[in-house]
Amino acid sequence: MNETWKPKVLVTHTKLPAEALHYLRPKCELIFAKSNDRSEILKKVKGVDGLLWASFEKLDAEVLNTAGTQLKSISVNTNELDNVDVLEIKRRNIKLGYTPILSWEPSSELAIGLALAAGRRFFETRLNLEKNGWDDEPQTFLGVEIRGALIGIVGFDGVGQAIAKDISGFSPQQILYSSHSESLQSKSIEITAKLVTFDELIEKSDFVFITASLKREMFNADVFERMKPTSVLINVARGDVVDQEALYDALKKKKIFAAGIDVMAPEMKSINDRSLMSLPNCVITSNMRTSTLRAAKEMSSIAALNVLMGLGDQPMFSPKSFVIMFENIKRKNEHQHSYEMSEKFRNEGNLQFKKHQFKEALVLYNKSLCNSEKTLQLGLAYGNRSAVYFELKLYEKCLDNIRLARTNNYPSNKMNKLISRENICKKLIQKESLMSQHEDIFKISHPVNKKIPFIADCLKVCEDEVFGRFVVTDSQLDPGDVVAIEEPFFKFINDEFCHQRCSNCLTSNQLSLIPCENCTTTMYCSTNCKTDYEDTIHQFECCQKPQPEVLKVCTKMLLSAINIAGDFDKLQKLLKNSEHFTVFDFDLSDERKKQNYKNILLIINSMALSKSSEINLTEKMKSIFHFPPFKSLWKTDNDLEFLISFFVKLLRIHNTNVLEMGEHNLINDSYWYATPIGSGLCPFISLINHNCDANVTRTTLDNKIVLIVKKPIKKGEQIFISYGYSSCRMAKTERQMQLQRYGFACTCEACENDYRQLSELPKTDESFEEPKFDEKEISLALNEFKSNCRYIKYNIDKHPCYETSLILVHNDHLLNQIKKKIENSVMALRSLLIPIRKFDFKGWRPKVLVQCWDCPEAALNVLHEYCDVTICDTIEREETLSKCKGMDGIFWVYSKLDKEILDTIGPQLKAVSTFSIGIDHIDVNELKRRKIPLGNTQNVLTDTAADIAMGLLISTSRRFLEGRQKLEAGEWQLKLQWNLGFDIKGSTVGIVGFGAIGQTVAKRLTGFDVGELLYCGHNKKPEADKFNAKFVTFDELIEKSDFVFIICPSTTETRKMFNAEVFGRMKPTSVLINVARGDVVDQEALYDALKNKKIFAAGIDVMTPEPLPSDHPLLTIPNCTITPHLGSATVGTRDLMAKLVVTNLLAALNDEQMPSPAY
Repeated sequence: MNETWKPKVLVTHTKLPAEALHYLRPKCELIFAKSNDRSEILKKVKGVDGLLWASFEKLDAEVLNTAGTQLKSISVNTNELDNVDVLEIKRRNIKLGYTPILSWEPSSELAIGLALAAGRRFFETRLNLEKNGWDDEPQTFLGVEIRGALIGIVGFDGVGQAIAKDISGFSPQQILYSSHSESLQSKSIEITAKLVTFDELIEKSDFVFITASLKREMFNADVFERMKPTSVLINVARGDVVDQEALYDALKKKKIFAAGIDVMAPEMKSINDRSLMSLPNCVITSNMRTSTLRAAKEMSSIAALNVLMGLGDQPMFSPKSFVIMFENIKRKNEHQHSYEMSEKFRNEGNLQFKKHQFKEALVLYNKSLCNSEKTLQLGLAYGNRSAVYFELKLYEKCLDNIRLARTNNYPSNKMNKLISRENICKKLIQKESLMSQHEDIFKISHPVNKKIPFIADCLKVCEDEVFGRFVVTDSQLDPGDVVAIEEPFFKFINDEFCHQRCSNCLTSNQLSLIPCENCTTTMYCSTNCKTDYEDTIHQFECCQKPQPEVLKVCTKMLLSAINIAGDFDKLQKLLKNSEHFTVFDFDLSDERKKQNYKNILLIINSMALSKSSEINLTEKMKSIFHFPPFKSLWKTDNDLEFLISFFVKLLRIHNTNVLEMGEHNLINDSYWYATPIGSGLCPFISLINHNCDANVTRTTLDNKIVLIVKKPIKKGEQIFISYGYSSCRMAKTERQMQLQRYGFACTCEACENDYRQLSELPKTDESFEEPKFDEKEISLALNEFKSNCRYIKYNIDKHPCYETSLILVHNDHLLNQIKKKIENSVMALRSLLIPIRKFDFKGWRPKVLVQCWDCPEAALNVLHEYCDVTICDTIEREETLSKCKGMDGIFWVYSKLDKEILDTIGPQLKAVSTFSIGIDHIDVNELKRRKIPLGNTQNVLTDTAADIAMGLLISTSRRFLEGRQKLEAGEWQLKLQWNLGFDIKGSTVGIVGFGAIGQTVAKRLTGFDVGELLYCGHNKKPEADKFNAKFVTFDELIEKSDFVFIICPSTTETRKMFNAEVFGRMKPTSVLINVARGDVVDQEALYDALKNKKIFAAGIDVMTPEPLPSDHPLLTIPNCTITPHLGSATVGTRDLMAKLVVTNLLAALNDEQMPSPAY
């Protein structure tokens, strides 16, 4: 731009942030419109050269004509161009700029805040607090969680991608998106989102985010009918994308759970009977996507710079250049970058990496980053750093650095290596999480055998002339009991799955399977599996001519056995005298012991085999042992004789004892077809005999075989499984023919009595309602499975009849559904973490008081099974005192448990468990004095409490309540700096109390790009390193932090820790969040701090007292967001808490250690 020329620029808003005016004033003659009135703008626009349009009025031909032909540069102070006649501006060759990318992060934060507020019922509970007080029942105001949910994003633009990034810290199950732009697919891979159709997205998603302007009323009555009734809709795009009448109807009639909307059409300014604002399950903010102080400054600054660039005939900022250019403007680096120094440090880091000096390498790579002057060097350094984090098993950090490498021009010729590392990382993270949770779902229901830790201790082996060796139970077993979870000792993959699963362990790992370098039919899930398999087996089969399946399997078993024994000679010695061993003859409790593998070889060798068929087979097999891989194994005739004998034995084992492992697929309404992915040999399950009406079923999960009881089994009775031939599905003659391969004629009761097939069985119950063989959510399928088990237990005397047989078939259907969906349903996994195992009170029925009627039914049903249960109708002290006398156990909820109540109960009291983590409402010293154990619900509500904390953080910092109140009062203002809040991005966050919940909050924050994360407590926490959290003093934390989370317990040390003096030292722009205990905060001092603007705002889920009176002063101020102790208020978490309380009580009443003791 000519230095002597001072162009005239009209700014259509007088309250533009000073940062923007700073760029314009030195170079331009500024003209200001004092209001948003169109007539004033038209008067002042005449003759201007540039236009910074900060008005909500239409920028059209009338404005352009009035301005005149000299107008050459326009920038709007917004992320959208809806009010701008773009075609007219383009026709006149006027440069036009806008500010899209700067709105992405604040819009994302707002969207996630709306999701949390709507899903966890913030507004509904606030209304209840103000009008009716506090409903303090365990199942009141239960919400839905982001953790484990399917997230659907409609329009995967910048805001959509920001949401996908930010929400990743909440551990959703999967992110789905629908978009018309193919160019966004590469970005979705980086964020791990899946492209689906719009129809699939709305039908599957638990949270649906609308982030892009789409066709009018795309979300209409038909769409809401197809969404889940538990789903939450979030709209931060345009109001007219949603048919608001249809949305009102859907929310009113509970067709969807809730909605959070920042945009409407038309923008509402008052409440009426049909207004969305009249609904408690609709959270509304007033077009606040970019209403943060930081966004206002940055957007207006970019708009000002756009005007200057247009006036100087320079390119305006493009979306891709915004971040880099703007950060360069804000930050002047005093240090000179050096290509040579960057390369020097990177090469030194590579040398340390090769020596496995990973921490030293990391420091050098960081130095390389700091000295990089080109994006290529940055990409290489980030790629090197990802390798270090991978080796240190810090997989989340590894992924972060891979993303940074990719966005900084990582060399394309090295990209395959980076992608491979990324895929392995993702799989390892998923596998670690899911594996641990899967084990908890199908957990053995009875005490575990100490020497054989994969079976219940009640299972024993017997032997007689009729059955040979078989398994019995010495305890009563009920339908649904899990009695064994056995991982096959040998596993074999079927050829058609060789490109989908690992050939060594059968793990499904299609994203990052590692191929064999030589053949085309073998792949591995990891380098460990590759090394193990190629060193032992694959060297003999690689590039060889294909063999029949049975020969291939037996060859693998033989080669594995030689590897375990050490060599062929040692195998002969090991198996010399081993004819009668079973798993019950050895201690297999330590999987790491090499001797255990040898013991299992002895077990396999001693399985009952037919000698008569050995003779015939031996002659047929002799010739193959003169060719590879067998020829190199033997030297003498005795060696050959042993080899043939053992190989034939393996052939017999394959025929009778190897189990198929399959993937199940529903091929009609009720029939699941198992596609065999491979097979496995299970030494324990091989002891169990077949029955055409088996009392135990099996399923495959995580490459383990799980045995689950189908029908009641009395003490001393034999355990039976089906070899795949059921009397419900197959006629007797066909079953007998199929079973000939196992070398026996079945004489089970189904064959002896010729049980009819399902459709031919008699019906015995006219009131029986047939179950539906439809597809269900995993939690519903599991609940129905348990209900079916109870039906079988109490109606087994009618079996076989149509009803019981249909229920048994239906349970198989449900189990297959659970297995099919289990790996993709983290939320359901979480709700099942604590199965309640069996207890034996030897005829005694303890008396237990449940202090609240509104407790989850599943847990209470278990309590009823063992105990005489008394339930209070309220939590009033008088009723508790009237009902508690003579109780053996107490299921406590919220109120004070003190000496008076304990005296009333009596000295026979053996156990107390509280429906909470905190125990400050209980006289702990008195319980200890009486030697009564106390249980609580530790580590159960970590995620839900962290979500409440994050929801309060966003809704408070972005002024949800204040905006709502202004909407209700008709005070919505279309002003640039109206109702501005604060961003999480770039802020300093302090966490007081860095325990499990504090660390989960830190995890949630990982997607939000906080500037610095601080924490304080008694000790430095090693877990803090993975969040880059810094240990500081309490004083430093409160003085530096923009956001302060209180997540510490209530103790004499912490009570009223946050007082007037502390609030005086906090930033006036700071936000306080309390999800710990109410008495940690001096509430009078908090009220004063908020009222007098000593701090910006507060969000509190805990108070003193609870319930908080509806006329409490904190409820009268707009900068205090209050939720009524919703930390654990989701269906899954409350169910889980109740299970843990019941398990605590039953364990203590049975003189066992509580699984979750409070002390």
